[in-house]
Amino acid sequence: MNLKINGFGLDQAIRIILGIVLVVLYLFGFAGGGLGVLLSILVATALITGIVGFCPLY
Repeated sequence: MNLKINGFGLDQAIRIILGIVLVVLYLFGFAGGGLGVLLSILVATALITGIVGFCPLY
């Protein structure tokens, strides 16, 4: 499968930084229960799309 990179520079940096901030919030207990699960999904999405450079929503 050949994925076309559609995330560039600033976009990727924002996604990675957002993912790191969300991980810190989760690890320090600012979110638990259902909010923690939602936060985990957002973290995974932000980090993976930021690192890989491909976002399927584009």
